[in-house]
Amino acid sequence: MFILVCPGAADPTVQTYVEKAREFKLPVQEVVIPWGLAQDEDIYTQLKNGIRYIDLRCVYMSDSNDWFTMHFVVGNRITTILNQIAQFMREHPKEIVVVEASIERANAPSVDIKKRLANNVLSILGTWLESRNNGFRTINDMIQRNK
Repeated sequence: MFILVCPGAADPTVQTYVEKAREFKLPVQEVVIPWGLAQDEDIYTQLKNGIRYIDLRCVYMSDSNDWFTMHFVVGNRITTILNQIAQFMREHPKEIVVVEASIERANAPSVDIKKRLANNVLSILGTWLESRNNGFRTINDMIQRNK
């Protein structure tokens, strides 16, 4: 057994809410920020600043027919977040980033829609994913195999 400690982000995308509130001239400080702000930088910047764990809360929005982040309010498209993680991993192949994705219960997407989310993750981050089915791997093993 081992313990891996790394800096993390509970909700990496609230900066989008702040930008939208400003666009619509809503009182950001009084309304939006207290509801959902955990971070004020995008994922790529957070990774550059040392974050290595991302709690990605996913919600399917049928009106947009796409997956988004969710932390009280809807944030960025999941593919935007995944692409920022991929960009960081291409630039820093010896880094390890842990992404925990969960589906929020705000709606009940079909199995096919859930598979779309999984396929997005695999198509964008597949190069770096480490399967749980491979058994125990050391961090050095993962770095050597670019996982």
